[in-house]
Amino acid sequence: MKIGDIVNSQYKILDKIGIGGMSTVYLARDIKTGETVAIKVMDDKLINDSDYVLRFEREAKVGISLNHPNIANVITYGKEDDTYFIVMEYIQGITLTEYIKKKGPLPIKESLDIILQILSALSYAYSKGIQAHRDIKPGNIMIELKTNRVKVMDFGIAKTIGSSLTHSTALYTPRYASPEQLLPTKFGNRIDQRTDIYAIGIILFEMLTGKSPYSGTTPAEISEQQIKGYIPNISEIRRDIPYFLSQIILKCLQTNPNNRYQTVEELINDLKQGLSPKTTTQLEEPTKTTISKRESYESQPSSPLQPKLPPQPQPPSQPSPSYLTTQPSPSSQHPPIPYPKSSSFNLFLIIIPIIAVAIIIFLIFLGPFNRNGTLKKKSTAGTLIWRYETGDNVYSSPTIYNGKLYIGSNDYYIYCLNTSDGSLIWKYETGGGIHSFPAIYKGKLYIGSDDYYIYCLNASDGSLIWKYKTGHYVYSIPAIYNGKLYIGSYDDYIYCFNALDGSLIWKYKTGGGVHSFPAIYKGKLYIDSDDSYIYCLNASDGSLIWKYKTWSCVFCSPTIHNNNLYIGSNDSYIYCLNASDGSLIWKYKTGGSVYSFSAIYNGKLYIGSNDSYIYCLNASDGSLIWKYQTGDVVYSSPTIYNGKLYVGSWDNYIYCLNASDGSLIWKYKTGDNVYSSPTIYNGKLYVGSWDNYIYCLNASDGSLIWKYKTGGGVYSSPTIYNGKLYVGSDDSYIYCLDIGEP
Repeated sequence: MKIGDIVNSQYKILDKIGIGGMSTVYLARDIKTGETVAIKVMDDKLINDSDYVLRFEREAKVGISLNHPNIANVITYGKEDDTYFIVMEYIQGITLTEYIKKKGPLPIKESLDIILQILSALSYAYSKGIQAHRDIKPGNIMIELKTNRVKVMDFGIAKTIGSSLTHSTALYTPRYASPEQLLPTKFGNRIDQRTDIYAIGIILFEMLTGKSPYSGTTPAEISEQQIKGYIPNISEIRRDIPYFLSQIILKCLQTNPNNRYQTVEELINDLKQGLSPKTTTQLEEPTKTTISKRESYESQPSSPLQPKLPPQPQPPSQPSPSYLTTQPSPSSQHPPIPYPKSSSFNLFLIIIPIIAVAIIIFLIFLGPFNRNGTLKKKSTAGTLIWRYETGDNVYSSPTIYNGKLYIGSNDYYIYCLNTSDGSLIWKYETGGGIHSFPAIYKGKLYIGSDDYYIYCLNASDGSLIWKYKTGHYVYSIPAIYNGKLYIGSYDDYIYCFNALDGSLIWKYKTGGGVHSFPAIYKGKLYIDSDDSYIYCLNASDGSLIWKYKTWSCVFCSPTIHNNNLYIGSNDSYIYCLNASDGSLIWKYKTGGSVYSFSAIYNGKLYIGSNDSYIYCLNASDGSLIWKYQTGDVVYSSPTIYNGKLYVGSWDNYIYCLNASDGSLIWKYKTGDNVYSSPTIYNGKLYVGSWDNYIYCLNASDGSLIWKYKTGGGVYSSPTIYNGKLYVGSDDSYIYCLDIGEP
């Protein structure tokens, strides 16, 4: 691209404003609106580097999904003449790196203002499905010169739910990388908020001192100092640093992520409490502070170095920051008040009958016997039957076939386990992480992998029958119809194979990555693509019957009902198209991107949106019947059962609504985001949460029947088979639980 070119038929390049090792940034004008924008163009030499192309596309997609005043706004992206580009807002400013070089050590108030804006951006990103930015550094932070507003950029290697970027492909910056990024096997292969918090500690140190906390001159020397855990006391470098701030920085830079702040909200809270006048007077630095090695207090995982302060009364409305030692409550030292001696005998006479009645009630209702005297049978619901450890996160839901469980893992393996005892029957190693569900057809297993291949295995012994290499990652779930396998790939193609021998029957090129799974209806294939189109192809020969353009990427798969196609888009609309000719029947605008699948029930369409609402529309004309607001985005697809709608939200709640009028029947609060869709079985609801728990609730009233704690977030939907629940977890295990009924 060059000055004067018009990109995407809309943006005229005016000037070159930045050149990096991997991309060039141009100043451009939107010829439709007159708005000034920036266009980031990938270097030509990288277009064949699949890892970098993935990172570039990820940066665009994540950027489009985020809308926050402290995050650089991404407008659109695409590919033109074999060149990838991202159109984003034009920020009139400089990077934080340049800002520190220009001004030197920054004032404390300005440093904290900048860091709180960065934390605000990260907190929002985490709430929208980002688990870690993974490359927080001054070079990825812009400062608007007129307003001093901070803008966080480059989510290209951000870890999201289902993210496939691994440590081998992540292009983090060693100077700001955490120990778990540098040595994942030693410190645990968990990249989350705490990884970014480590980088925040380094940035805060640099803003306040003008230099890095590490004295190494090479990446290897810096990494060695990081892993050994040594950092100088910032108060010895700059004497006006408040004690509370030096301790916050030390806590951010703990070698062990379990000893850091666990969330940015904890860090924000301590920064704000430290800045309050009352707390500042309590946090004056002791006369001697010689701690400079973090190992000296790593034995206290819940808080950093605890200063020896005189007892300070804490007002009830102001909880102590996590770096302060809480004092024992004076009330806890009050001696017990004795009963008057004269009433002791009367008290004895009153208590004895009460105890006797309580024992009788316990034996009848809560004891080990039924009312007829028979021994009660102890419930086994919610207990572990077995678990099997894979080598990495398990994102997909299991498929059960002929008493065997089939599932893929991010460790590159496809597993076949005995559903009864969890014993391994076979496993097959692919060349990449596996995120889609397996499809079983005539004794064969079909699945896609991040290594670009589609695999067909013998479901009995795991032997390879055939494999086919596409041009990119395969996230899509295969669909089998009339002996043919249909699947999409991130190489922009939709493929049709002979399911038996893997021979290619046809392939159709779209204009973007295809990661949703196809729907087959009356000999036609329906699927969407990142190019914003919904496609209808002839399932026999792949010829295009029609395509319909939305205004943004389409991530969810279509639902077909009564010859109508229903689908949501990233442009915030829900569409209803004629499945025969693609003509628009109606569209309804929500307030945010629509990622979940729609459910059709009694002539009504139910779907969730990123605007936090659950919508019920008339499936015929798209008119709004009702909408219900949750507290955050709704990624989970709704489940309808006995006239009730069940869905999870990122506000941590599971909701049960009346499907007719949207009134709330009950809601249950978990400890974290609910991403998976609920499974209903025999009047009970089963769902996983990012708080590591699997929940079983009474579907009628939402009361908790049982919950089971795994070692990681659960966002796949549980599978119920023969009285057992099967699910995968982020802790790398596949679980089998007893649900207490056949």
